[in-house]
Amino acid sequence: WRRVEGSVGESLESTKNSVAMPYESAPPFIIIVGAFCAMAGLQYVGNNIIYGKPKPMGQDEWDKKLIERDARLIEEAKQSKAKPKYAFTGGEGKRWMGLF
Repeated sequence: WRRVEGSVGESLESTKNSVAMPYESAPPFIIIVGAFCAMAGLQYVGNNIIYGKPKPMGQDEWDKKLIERDARLIEEAKQSKAKPKYAFTGGEGKRWMGLF
C-alpha cells in the first residue's frame, strides 16, 4: 500500500494543474512554428524578387550545365532570327556560291 501525503482534495488540485500544462506550452510552440514559417516565407519571397521564380532545389552540376546550354541555345536562336544567314555565302545575300 502506498501512502499518499496530504488530503484527497490536494491530490485533485495537483491533477487539475497537470492537465493545464499542454495549454501553457501551446503559445511558445506556436511562436516557434510561426518563426520558422516566417523565415521560409521571407526566403521564398526574396528568391521570387531576385530571380523571378522560386529557387530550384536539389540541382547538381548536370542540371546547371543543362540550364547554361539551354540559355546559350535560346540566345543563338534569337541571333539567327535577327540576321538570316544564307548557305555558302557567309551571310552576304542570296547568292549561291557566288554563281547567281
